[in-house]
Amino acid sequence: MSRRIRLPFKTLQIPINTWALIQLWGVINTIRSKLAPPHHFRVTIWGSKRPKPDSAIYQAVFLLCKRLAELGIDILTGGGPGIMEAANAGAKAGGKGQSLGLRIKLRGEPANEYLDKIFHHETFPCRLDAFTWMSRVFIALHPGVGTLLEVIYVWQLMKEGHLKGAVLILVGEEWRGLLDWMDNGMAPHENKRSQELGNFYHLQTLEEAEPIVLAAYEKYKIMRCAA
Repeated sequence: MSRRIRLPFKTLQIPINTWALIQLWGVINTIRSKLAPPHHFRVTIWGSKRPKPDSAIYQAVFLLCKRLAELGIDILTGGGPGIMEAANAGAKAGGKGQSLGLRIKLRGEPANEYLDKIFHHETFPCRLDAFTWMSRVFIALHPGVGTLLEVIYVWQLMKEGHLKGAVLILVGEEWRGLLDWMDNGMAPHENKRSQELGNFYHLQTLEEAEPIVLAAYEKYKIMRCAA
């Protein structure tokens, strides 16, 4: 006999089993496919929790996000310290874009104080999907394992056409080893994997990312006008 769980609307109950969960996720994906284009252009910033406010990389992230927010662009992060804090602080300083955080409980990673809105998640899959629902430009730098997880997830979705129009930007030499391994260390492939995405950029500096983001923003505005 299946146990049932009460959902937070009316009196609907569903069985608690793996099949029910898979079916429910299918319903979520159907709803997602019907969503209208987002009303706000958002840029996601991913990176390590370790950089401090007096570091050069923190300041570079802050300045980029400040300039983007001055144009009304929202900034989305994991809501924690380090690179995430720098991005959210820059968004707050810019004044015209929202500073958003997708939070999940992690050891040693408290929420930063520069968030206009926080979205709480219990699991990594749910949080990863929320990033892809809410943003179409993803910038990753100074990575740890969490950043790698986020990048590879978006990479696969872009490769298979599940994130049409998305832009992925990796900044810094820390990514060189990963890209070389994808080309030479993985199972043989007819093409270089590091070149399989149309809107992928590997840049040396964060400053190089700004014109790419602004070009994507212009395309977004054209799309919104046509919708």
